[in-house]
Amino acid sequence: MPETAETIRLEKLYENLRERLLDMSLRNPMLSYKHRATSKRQLQIVDEVPESVYQLLTDGGALEIVALPEPDDTPLDERTEEFTSTLAHARVSDIEHLTRLRALESAGRDDEFELAKVDRELRDRVRAQLGLPPRRNSKTVNPAEHARELGIDPSLELSATSTKGAHSDRKLQTLKWPDNLEAVLERIYDDARLAEQETGLSTLFLVFGFLEWTERDEGKKLFAPLLMLPVKLDRRKTPRGKIVFNLSATAETAEANLSLLKKIERDFGRSLPDFAPGADGDSVEEYFEAVRKAVDGQKGWHVRRFLTLGHFAFGRFAMYADLAPANWKRHPIEDKLVGAIVRGAEMTGDGGGSLFGPPEDYPVDDPEIEKIAPILIHDADASQHSALVDVMKMKNLVIQGPPGTGKSQTITNIVANALADGRTVLFLAEKQAALDVVKRRLAKADLGDFCLELHSDKASSRLVVESLKKRAQHGFGKRPNGSAQQPDVTWDQCRKEVAAYVDALHVAASDGKAPFDLIWRSGLLPVLWTRS
Repeated sequence: MPETAETIRLEKLYENLRERLLDMSLRNPMLSYKHRATSKRQLQIVDEVPESVYQLLTDGGALEIVALPEPDDTPLDERTEEFTSTLAHARVSDIEHLTRLRALESAGRDDEFELAKVDRELRDRVRAQLGLPPRRNSKTVNPAEHARELGIDPSLELSATSTKGAHSDRKLQTLKWPDNLEAVLERIYDDARLAEQETGLSTLFLVFGFLEWTERDEGKKLFAPLLMLPVKLDRRKTPRGKIVFNLSATAETAEANLSLLKKIERDFGRSLPDFAPGADGDSVEEYFEAVRKAVDGQKGWHVRRFLTLGHFAFGRFAMYADLAPANWKRHPIEDKLVGAIVRGAEMTGDGGGSLFGPPEDYPVDDPEIEKIAPILIHDADASQHSALVDVMKMKNLVIQGPPGTGKSQTITNIVANALADGRTVLFLAEKQAALDVVKRRLAKADLGDFCLELHSDKASSRLVVESLKKRAQHGFGKRPNGSAQQPDVTWDQCRKEVAAYVDALHVAASDGKAPFDLIWRSGLLPVLWTRS
């Protein structure tokens, strides 16, 4: 296509449509992420080194997410001689305590947990008797202060290095109490599983670092993720009944925030670096430093070394990258469909009619039509069969219809005919349920081995390689043994007789009336349909 003013205009329109995939508005959490301590859909990590965490995860390991230990159940003021002697006397004289013990024994509930609970109640009464302050617990203790007492740094701004040498363990520390942490991780786990079931994509990421920025001087502080590593949560129960959550990476490397890179380039004229890990590539800390240099001089802009687990809509980034004109032999606007969309014009079909108008049905029994689409692994009516023929003719089309009208059956027939014709098919859907329905229908027709699933947890490198190995073992592509199946002469003869009968019903007599019309007018046709 020659470089004309119209071409430049269309290319600019195309790029604007492509950038909309990244969403440059501040509603996008990739540009304005809000950390909320009370949220159950996100979790911040403390007292860790981002570089160490990244290396442990990308090396294929799993890290346990741990809670902040609760205050000691036996504080120091309960270890004095006065408290010990008073408690010993209360255990044999406190009427309420003795009554509770007998009740537990008679009910058969005198297990360690219940006995410890009764003993704690007695200790609290002794504290009140001796005038001691209420015992510290997770409801009365500030978690940050308690963390410092335990030698845990509660700051959300993490350090680049550690002097304690304890950050090579396989744990991720949080500031959540055990019960609260379990509730948060349960919600994150359920949301991640639901996203995979509905869309086939995981939305769970561990974010390494945020850029604190503003749209203008003295504006509201905004936080945008820098590096995003796709991860998954695994939930297991220990022999003692404790729920443990482990975090592992589902990709070999993290990715930079494309929305942020494009936003800064477009609105501020700055170029943020991309992330290129590897033997000679960037580390996490090197990337943070590169970003600092890139935004140097922007008032109020800082790199924050936060480590946050949360949900992000990351799937459109791959689509944005795939649609880059550099990835195509010709600019996408030169394609008939894409060009029509960019121009805002309705493309016409081969015969000059509208592509989106209702097409004419093909005659089902026409031998020439049957050669184009000879296979039906599911029933198809005239319109569904015609859609199948159009696809096999390499036409672009849109099939619309409410649920239950046979769209998935039609897709299955299309895939079967394309396979028989030696073609490859890429089937995409917004929801995993649609993929699963078509896969089940193909498997039921013994075509499941031709399907390579590249979505959700099935897209891991190991499972893809195993799937390809299985197909190679089937010997696909090799000439089958034995003679080819002979055509069924009886079947063809019966079809011809039925077709001849239908044609005869529609042949008009000398008076211009066909038998079919006479049967319909006499009212016998509805009766025949009802009886059949």
